[in-house]
Amino acid sequence: IFSVNTRDNECVGKAKNEGSAYIKARLYVNGEEVAVSDTVQFNVVNPYISIGLVENSNTYGLENRFAFAKYEYKNGNVSEATYALNVKASTSDSVESNINKDKVKWSSSDKNIATVSDTGVINVVDDGVVTITIESAYNEILNTDIKTSFIIVCRKKAINVYDYEDLVWANANNYDTVLRNNIMLADGINDNNYRDYLANVATKQMDTTASKFYYIDNNKEEDAKIRYCLEITGNVYGNGYYIDANNITRAIDKYNYSIFNGPLDLVSLQYGQSTKGNAKIKSQDNIIFLVKKDNIEINNVELKGCSDSSLIDEGKTNLGRLDYVGTVLEVVGDNISLRYSRVNNGRTVVRVYGKPYESDSNKLSSNVNDYKVQTLIESCILSYAREFILKVGSNQLLRNPSVFGETLELPSANPGKYNHAAPHFTKSDGSNYELTSAKDDYFIDNYLMTDITLKNSVFFGAGLFCVGFESQFAGLALHGYDYSGSFKFSELGWKQVAGTSYPARIKMQGDVRFYDWKEVSSVDSSTLIEGDTSLLQLVGLDLNVSNLLSKFHAENPNSNIIYKFEGKDYVNGAIVFYGGGKNYSWVETTETSNNFNKLNNFEIPVTYFGSRVNLIYYAAGKEDFRFMTYTSNSNINYQTQRNDLADGSAYSWIIRK
Repeated sequence: IFSVNTRDNECVGKAKNEGSAYIKARLYVNGEEVAVSDTVQFNVVNPYISIGLVENSNTYGLENRFAFAKYEYKNGNVSEATYALNVKASTSDSVESNINKDKVKWSSSDKNIATVSDTGVINVVDDGVVTITIESAYNEILNTDIKTSFIIVCRKKAINVYDYEDLVWANANNYDTVLRNNIMLADGINDNNYRDYLANVATKQMDTTASKFYYIDNNKEEDAKIRYCLEITGNVYGNGYYIDANNITRAIDKYNYSIFNGPLDLVSLQYGQSTKGNAKIKSQDNIIFLVKKDNIEINNVELKGCSDSSLIDEGKTNLGRLDYVGTVLEVVGDNISLRYSRVNNGRTVVRVYGKPYESDSNKLSSNVNDYKVQTLIESCILSYAREFILKVGSNQLLRNPSVFGETLELPSANPGKYNHAAPHFTKSDGSNYELTSAKDDYFIDNYLMTDITLKNSVFFGAGLFCVGFESQFAGLALHGYDYSGSFKFSELGWKQVAGTSYPARIKMQGDVRFYDWKEVSSVDSSTLIEGDTSLLQLVGLDLNVSNLLSKFHAENPNSNIIYKFEGKDYVNGAIVFYGGGKNYSWVETTETSNNFNKLNNFEIPVTYFGSRVNLIYYAAGKEDFRFMTYTSNSNINYQTQRNDLADGSAYSWIIRK
C-alpha cells in the first residue's frame, strides 16, 4: 500500500495501492534507538478525475426533464418506489460503473422533495423539482471540482407506469401517472377475445356531451353515445414516451370490424331504402383520451390515435386512413394544460368543447361560470388529422323555439327568419352584438365559453385545417321549416337543431406555426358531411371547401391566398371559422413574438360553394366562412415548409434546452 525509504536524512514515501498504512519513525545514534515518533496514518486513494451520469446523455421528450413518481403498482399492491442513478466514473487508470461509495458524496438540493442515499438511491418525498449531485469525496482536500448533477421532477401522488395494466389501474384509482415506457393500449387483444375485449375492456361508453335533439326527436336518445378508450383522471408526466391506440383504432384492418365506427350524426337523411342514399352532418366522434375532470396537466408525452406506420399507403402518408380513428384528445374539463407534448394521428387530434350541453337556458345564463373552460396548449407539436388538428367550439347553444308549418325562404326574402334560427347574443341594453364587435368585457363575462391559450407550438398535416372553429348549423331546414308539403324536414327530426354556438377564443402567445400548405384539390371536406353526392347536392349539403377556395381565388387573384409552385396550386390550412350559423369565436395575436408569421384574414360568402347556394342557405345558414391563413407572400410558404420539415427546424426550437 505504502513503501518508505530514507534518502539524505529524509523519509520518502511512495503510494503503491489504495488503502491505509501506519508509519512510525525511529531515530538511532551509534546503532542505539534514542527516539520514536508517534504513529502516522497514511490513506492512499486513487481519486476519480471525472464523474458522469448515464441519465444526462439521454433525452426526455420535448421538455427534456426526467420525472419520477413516489409509488409503483406491482402484483396488485402499491409500494414506494426508488430510483438509482447510473454512474460512470474514471480514475487515472480505469473507468468504473460500480463506483466506490467511499470516493463520492451524494446530495439533494432539497431533502423535503427528494432524499438520496450514500449509494445514490433516490426517494421521492414531495412534489417539486430537485437537483441530485454526486461529487468526489476528495474535492476539498485536493482542491478539485469533480462533480455532476441531474434534475428530477418528483411527483408525490403518482404511479410509475410501465405497461397498459399500470396505466389503467392508476387512472381508475385517480393517481397521477409517470410513464417509464412506451405503452400500447389494449395489449391483451387476441383473435379469441377480439370483439368482447374491445367492447367491454378496452373501451367504455358515455353520453355525448353535445346536444341530442336529433336523437330525441327520432326516439333514439339511447343511441346518442360515444366510446372512449382511457379517461385521464390525474396529471400525466410522460418522459417523452408515447401511448398508442393502434390496437383499438386500426383493428379493422386485421379483423374487418371496428369498435370505432365514426362520429354521431347532427342530423341524417335517408332517401329511399338504400343506405347509399344517406346524407349525414357529423357531430361528436369517439374519443381515445378523455379529460373530464378539472385541473389536469398533461406534460411531455406523445398521444397517438394510431401508429405512424398505419398511415402509410404505397410509401406515402394517407390521411384517409384516419376516417375512423376518432378524436385523440377530448377536453371537457376546466383548467387543462397540455405542455411539451406531441399529439397526432386522429380524425381530429385535439377537440376542446368544454362542459356537456345544458338544456336549461336559465340555469346556463345564471351560472355561466360553471360552464366555462380554460385550456393551455404550450410547446406542443400537433399533427396529422383527417379533418382538423385542433377543433374548437362549445357544447352550449343559444336557441329560439322552432317554427312549424312554414316553408323555406331565402335570406334575401326574409333575413329575420335566419336570425331567429341563429339568434344574436345581446348586450346589457338588449341590442344585438354583431360578429365583429363582440369582444367587450360584458360579452366575455357572459358568453365566452371556451378560452384557449396557444403558445409556442407547431401544427402540420391537416386534411382540412389546423384549427377549426365550429358554429352550429343554422339553416331554416334545421329550425322546423319544410321544403314543401310533401317533403318535410320537420318530420325527419331536424326541427330543433338550429342555434348559435356560444363562442370560443384562442389567445396566441410567442410563436405559433402552421406548416400546412397543400394542394387546393386535396382540401377534402367530405367527412364533415357524409353521404351520396347527388343527395348532398339535392338538399344543399355539398359543402366542398376546395371548390370554395379555388373559386374565390379565381375571382380575387390579388388575394394571394393561392401559392403556385411547379404548375400546382397550394393553399395554407391554418384556421377556419365554419358552420353557416353565427360564429362569434375569434383569435387574438397581440401577445405573439417577433418570430410569429402574420395570418391574413379572408371572409368568403357561402355563394362561392357553387350554383346551388339556395339549398346551402336552407341547410347550413347564411353566414360567411372566415379564414386566417398564410399567403403566397408569407415567410412560411410551401417551399419553406418542405425545407423546415425536412431538416427538423420546423419544431426543433420547441425542445427545452
